[in-house]
Amino acid sequence: MKNRQTAILYILLCCACLSSCQRDNTAKLLELAEAQIWEKPDSTLQILEQISSPEKLKGKEQADYALLLTQAKYRCNILAPSDSLINIAINYYKEKEDADRKGAAYLYKGSVLNELHESEKAIQAYKQAEECIPKMTDTHLIARIYSDLGYLNQMELNYDIAKTYYKKSLSINKAEKYLSNSANDLINLMGIYISSDYQNKQDSAEWCTSELLNIVSKVGSNIQAKIFHNIAVQKMYKEKYTEAEIFLQKLKEVSNGKLSYKALSVWGELYIKMGHKEKADSLLYAALGTSDLTVKVNIYSTLYKQAEEDKQYKKAVGYLKKYTAVIDSVRDELKSTEIRELQLKYDKSITLRQNAEIRMNWYLTIAIGFLIVIALISLYFYSLKIYRKQKGKELSQQKQGSIKLQERIDVLQTMVEESENLHSLEREEALNKIIDLQNEKGEKDTRIKQLETMFRAKDISVSSADAEALQTFLRITEQKEYTPAANRDNLHHWLDITHQNFAIRLNDKYPSLTGREKDICYLTALGLPLDTVAQLLNVQPRSIERYISRICEKFGFSKGSKESFIDFIMAYAHNRYKHT
Repeated sequence: MKNRQTAILYILLCCACLSSCQRDNTAKLLELAEAQIWEKPDSTLQILEQISSPEKLKGKEQADYALLLTQAKYRCNILAPSDSLINIAINYYKEKEDADRKGAAYLYKGSVLNELHESEKAIQAYKQAEECIPKMTDTHLIARIYSDLGYLNQMELNYDIAKTYYKKSLSINKAEKYLSNSANDLINLMGIYISSDYQNKQDSAEWCTSELLNIVSKVGSNIQAKIFHNIAVQKMYKEKYTEAEIFLQKLKEVSNGKLSYKALSVWGELYIKMGHKEKADSLLYAALGTSDLTVKVNIYSTLYKQAEEDKQYKKAVGYLKKYTAVIDSVRDELKSTEIRELQLKYDKSITLRQNAEIRMNWYLTIAIGFLIVIALISLYFYSLKIYRKQKGKELSQQKQGSIKLQERIDVLQTMVEESENLHSLEREEALNKIIDLQNEKGEKDTRIKQLETMFRAKDISVSSADAEALQTFLRITEQKEYTPAANRDNLHHWLDITHQNFAIRLNDKYPSLTGREKDICYLTALGLPLDTVAQLLNVQPRSIERYISRICEKFGFSKGSKESFIDFIMAYAHNRYKHT
């Protein structure tokens, strides 16, 4: 009885020690995450992921975890689905005396709500953060609160209020020598001076330019690029086109010649103003490769205006049609005034096709023709949508059929490999069945490729096969998930594009490899340990060793071992193996 009590006491002491160690480790991880949040938010995310069972955290640790995780995700541009996480920190700190953490909690609640387009709630959260400033000591946070309030008011066209907040943020950032943040504040102020009563604010815009040039050599290349871009825009508005071109050249230098689509668009507009129409067209057409619909809209608008000025009405109509096609994709983001302007431009494009002396009675005919065209186009796209839906359903069925056939092939191959008592006649029948199934799968794969070609977007440079291969690779390496029948072909393709046609070379030289043996070779080529390979294939490590032994025999190794197999695969993957 006494021994039992002693044992229970020891167990309780051990549990207490483990619990204490876990709390100490959590506190250290939170402290380390907080130290890196401003400079390395991605590292902060990795640190927070090391905290086991965060749902079991209580009190201050839970609040700090929620605050740091929200802050890190926001700084890494990971959109939060709601403000429920940051509310944990707010509920804890709203009654506490820690002004810095309370202010940070309200700040990032405002940021999250702003990303979710809940502007009124966002402003309320930001104002609550501003109330904490008198007791706050973290200058990073104070400047960020002022800067975000400035941005929010700028978006609401409250320029005077926005300038006040930006100046407060700039004052702190300059005093603390946060140069990148200072540059962003100056760029925002310059944008306000340009967009609101610019003619009366030239001196202020020039002051921003002077301040930016004073710090440009002390910041990173990304901030330098933003500075040169915005100064060039400011010079364009002031009609100092030669100076604007100089700053765009500097932008090109710090970007190593790789200009963004937005920069190409600005340069094209500059050349139009300078009268270099051929250079302008080249740059604007290059900028049309952007996925940013707003930039595309501006480019087509610029090209339309230029064609109209040159009286090239046919081109103008073409650009305007493209303008309307793009604008449909961003209709909800456009302001009502822009939509009205678009309608006026479209009405004007109708009249450009006709003689300048068209009489009023033709308008009705044109309008009816326009409505008929719209109805026919709508009918065409509706029919196309139905057709694509049918083919999409067929594609899904074909893919499922291919996966099921591959599963049957894998089962038969495994049976042939592992059933030592299988009679030769049964083995031959199984092999013939495998060949029939492979032929049937080949026909389905051919049909799948035909159908996938129909769904591949023309403006996307990455093929659907490459995208699916990348998704399979990420699932394997990050989520540790692998389904041989469904994922083998995608993994095959990924190894071909990343390891110099590794899978093609391997299969051409060793065509006798079975599906399971290919899986082991492919997963090993990714650098995964054999234990992980066994886990992904849902087999015992001993089974992996038996498969490796058979693979080594097919490779022609006199003595096959795990080490020699791994060395061979890794060398072969990098195309430097000289085995004969």
